[in-house]
Amino acid sequence: MSNDNDNDTTGWETPSRKNDPRSRRQRRAPGPQQSPATENTNSNSNANDESSAAKPFLILLIGLPGSGKSTLALSLLEQAKNRNNKYVLVNQDTLGTRDKCIRAARAALQENKCPVVDRCNFNAKQRKWFVELAKKNDIHCKVHCIVLDVDPAECLRRCRQRRNHPTLPPSKAAQVIGFIKKDWRLPTAAEGMDQIWRVTNATQYQQVLDFYDCE
Repeated sequence: MSNDNDNDTTGWETPSRKNDPRSRRQRRAPGPQQSPATENTNSNSNANDESSAAKPFLILLIGLPGSGKSTLALSLLEQAKNRNNKYVLVNQDTLGTRDKCIRAARAALQENKCPVVDRCNFNAKQRKWFVELAKKNDIHCKVHCIVLDVDPAECLRRCRQRRNHPTLPPSKAAQVIGFIKKDWRLPTAAEGMDQIWRVTNATQYQQVLDFYDCE
């Protein structure tokens, strides 16, 4: 079931980055009082390690329909387009199937790009296909998870307001969100994740954008 294209920004009220006196490098490191819930699951690695800065990695977005996954993905691409186009969107609503998403993610990694996988990825079974891809000998890259942990009622409200969604009409939003919510599981290190972010508010959302902003 493909229902993951979330282009509605309603409810985020993302803070503007204009006139920010801090440098991009300073903004990349969220302060301890406002940083998203994040877990570096590998004690020998760091997402900002200079030695691995040039290596591609896979970003796995996780969230209910209407949680803002596509908005975040498109924001990452927008940030990178005037520099090195580091990120490549892999959207199942556009591509149609999981297998096509896996192939697109592989192609991006082989081109030294970072695929941003935009689908619900709501449990370990859904996520394992991309973790297995990342850990293959010919790829061997890190997996970063960004969980957009938005209240289901808010997600439903957004989905009902959307028009012309390619896979999830407003009339079916409640059914699909209810189905996914029953099997919702947060990602863990045991799945093979290298970095896990849990975003619950607009401030954390902006900090994730800043963290993944590229020179």
